[in-house]
Amino acid sequence: MRCEICGEGQTTDGLPDSACWDARALPDDVHDWVRRITSDPHDRARRFLGSIGSPLAADSLRSYLPSDDSLILSLVVSSLGWSGDESDGPALLELIDHDDQRVRLRAMESLAELNIHASVEPLAARLAQLGPDADERGRLIECLAWLRYPGVLPELREMLRVGGPCRQVGRKSVADSLVLVGDAEDRSEMARIAIAHLERSAAEGYVERRYERVKEWDAYQRTVGPIAADEVSAVENGLSDAARLALTWHPYVMPEPEESEALLGPSVVLRRSIVDFSNTPPTETNEPPAKFFGLPDWRETPAWPVGGDGRLLMFYGQLPIDEVRTAYLFTAGPEEWQALGPGSAMVVQPGGPSHLPTVESSVGPRSFGPVFDESRFIRRVRRLPRDERYVVWSEGADPVEYPPGVAPASEGWNKVGGTPVWLQGDETPGPEWGYALQLEAGFAGDERGDGAIFYGWVNEAGQGALGWQCH
Repeated sequence: MRCEICGEGQTTDGLPDSACWDARALPDDVHDWVRRITSDPHDRARRFLGSIGSPLAADSLRSYLPSDDSLILSLVVSSLGWSGDESDGPALLELIDHDDQRVRLRAMESLAELNIHASVEPLAARLAQLGPDADERGRLIECLAWLRYPGVLPELREMLRVGGPCRQVGRKSVADSLVLVGDAEDRSEMARIAIAHLERSAAEGYVERRYERVKEWDAYQRTVGPIAADEVSAVENGLSDAARLALTWHPYVMPEPEESEALLGPSVVLRRSIVDFSNTPPTETNEPPAKFFGLPDWRETPAWPVGGDGRLLMFYGQLPIDEVRTAYLFTAGPEEWQALGPGSAMVVQPGGPSHLPTVESSVGPRSFGPVFDESRFIRRVRRLPRDERYVVWSEGADPVEYPPGVAPASEGWNKVGGTPVWLQGDETPGPEWGYALQLEAGFAGDERGDGAIFYGWVNEAGQGALGWQCH
């Protein structure tokens, strides 16, 4: 069944929903998950037991050190890296020579994550025992680099020379580790290699494999920028014309189509386009602010739609249709893409009733998203409610009809009013329904499909409908 907290995901046998789990757990949760995994090693509780970020769970995790069950031990040790503290160092050190590789790796990584500097010497001794092709060598080098052990510098420099900044060491790249233990000369060498890749890409006319060239530059910028912004800026200013040309081929930078008045003809249909977002609500109006996420600010009595499976839908956002009406968008139910179906709804206030049953509630499922902690050795993630995104408007106009083959700029895809731009052809629910709004889900901040475009309609009775199309 869909989760009652976020409206999507699933709830199974009392486990959290991974779509909105904040990585916290109580002691009883830990013991329950251990029992489940002991009974069935494939139980879904595995993903939770190994990803706990909560000091409240630390003592219950420690109670399983040591354990004869290597799977349980590896999961507990992984969570101690996020939930534990320096006092866990001695127990974790005892596990770096464990017979099970999973346990060894988790112990090493948790020592690094907890910044247990007393572990440097034992970890370095462990590295000296490993052959050059040992599976865990790269992961151990990363741990030692995180703990600022300079003894790994020669090997990292050789990896950079042979494989470039993006060369994988273990979980991460050479660049990620080298910036921690290297110096200005190492950063300069990274820049030199990255630029050489760009220039070679331009010289060879790389198109199909351009990402393999540009990614080296991206790795340099991503890792060196936060610690030596001036160096990166100086390198950027000194790029050759060939390197700049290669950067214009970046596969993730696509030029937006531009509207041409000559092609479109006279623009006569007024629209309000969504051009940006703010973290603070507007102050110039007493009406419900245009926003995405959070909880609805109802104009009238709350009317939260219930999906076809009996669960509340997820609140997605609210937009003014005109000066007196607000549209409240809900989705995440069964077949949510379908207009007037069981998984999406647009409640209009004041207006007609929703096509789905509603309940008088101001609180219900809301949109959650990942929040990453990049400050840790292991990239940890919590799922938390998305921050409210308040709309920044721009006034504009559309043609009565877009000619075939002519696409609007982004303002034409994210708007209230204007002329609809169909991704997959006109899917208006029926002749009595008039187009009201559309928006790109990814632009709003919560993608619903492969480039999903929401469309909203209102009929003569003031009732709303919501559906979406995708590629």
